[in-house]
Amino acid sequence: MKEFSIYKTKVIEVIDGDTFKGEVDLGFDVRITRHFRVFGIDTPEVFKPKTDMERVKGVLAKDRATELLQDKVVDVKLHGTEKYGRSLVEVTLPDNRDYTNLMIQEGFSKSQMMVVA
Repeated sequence: MKEFSIYKTKVIEVIDGDTFKGEVDLGFDVRITRHFRVFGIDTPEVFKPKTDMERVKGVLAKDRATELLQDKVVDVKLHGTEKYGRSLVEVTLPDNRDYTNLMIQEGFSKSQMMVVA
């Protein structure tokens, strides 16, 4: 995958509000499966929260992400790879809304500076 290129990606699993697994269409019937981290946001943790309230907020963010992303074909714009090996991406929903902005506007996420590995 080339940095800053846009790829059609079918979301096959939502991990939490800012992480998902998807099948990327590279063209010519070539597809790869990748783990993605949404560029520019941080949602509350589901798996290792610091508090019970963080877990509750994390589950709500994951539920909203599932509504928006699960089994949908989205556009992902690659920004590189983060420290855990996930591809950092901007996500455009099928209705052309920006996923990052939507999650922030709806209160499920906060903006976050990202470091590309």
